[in-house]
Amino acid sequence: MKLFKLGIALIVCATLVPAAAHAQFDFVGDATPLNGDVINTTISTQVTFEFSVFDDGRTNNSDTERTEGIGAILKWKDSATDGPYTEVPMVWNRKGGPFGPSNDIFQLQVPLATFAGIQEVEWTACAVDSASANLTQEISTDADGNAPPLTFTFSEIQLTDVTVTFQLCTNGIDSMLTKFDNGVPIPFDITQDICIAGNTAELDNFGNNGPVLVQSMENTDYFTVSVLFPAGGPETVSYKYRVNGCDLFELEGLGNDRTFTLDYTTANVTLDLDLLDDVDTDPTSSTCSGTPVETKTWSSIKSLFGN
Repeated sequence: MKLFKLGIALIVCATLVPAAAHAQFDFVGDATPLNGDVINTTISTQVTFEFSVFDDGRTNNSDTERTEGIGAILKWKDSATDGPYTEVPMVWNRKGGPFGPSNDIFQLQVPLATFAGIQEVEWTACAVDSASANLTQEISTDADGNAPPLTFTFSEIQLTDVTVTFQLCTNGIDSMLTKFDNGVPIPFDITQDICIAGNTAELDNFGNNGPVLVQSMENTDYFTVSVLFPAGGPETVSYKYRVNGCDLFELEGLGNDRTFTLDYTTANVTLDLDLLDDVDTDPTSSTCSGTPVETKTWSSIKSLFGN
């Protein structure tokens, strides 16, 4: 899934007034989406942001031509986070507005995929004296008179690709106790590849060409790999580990596969530590207890081999 990448603007929505500049724009507002709007994701493919600017004595009287020297910046973020706003320039769209046909209206259409995994968006915007960068001014209200910051939600949360990090501890195993050859346990060879096999294409549909785990440099019993699951995939993922060069299945004959669920609203998920050939022992008592998670993506691992 391709996401709409927004450039980061360096201009902040604050009023800066050098001696040579006028104090402020006469009107910056009439913004949409309205505070509290719910974007219907079944009929919309994007969110349209816009607001109106008027500056007496400067805004031209044309019904069709942009006023020179005035620009705009959009700022938005996930309202559930304390992170910084994403800032991106808006584009001049048309003349219009609440104080006559000559107001400059700026707009930006942002694809819904940009807001993947976000339930509520907080946003604001500002007008910019782009000719001299002497003045930036935040919108005063939306079109219903609500002061910023403004928020809107979605009828359904936009799904996102999810990177899942698997963690495996071999826990000092020196033989596969559930895989036998004429009644003799087959030795487990920790020097050969360990793969993940599961019920999705990303896990090779239980084949022997699934993602290969990477052994930790700090703890040779600890293995990990991160796998990208595209948005909209199965909610329940079943999997097992294959050892000895991705040949033998762990848990052979023990019945149930390992499973986890995805709701595709969180971009990164780290699974609990698995113990090889063991689904009952408490992982906190394993030889890998306390080993920091090392994330290595399957795509980066494949690139080492030119695949």
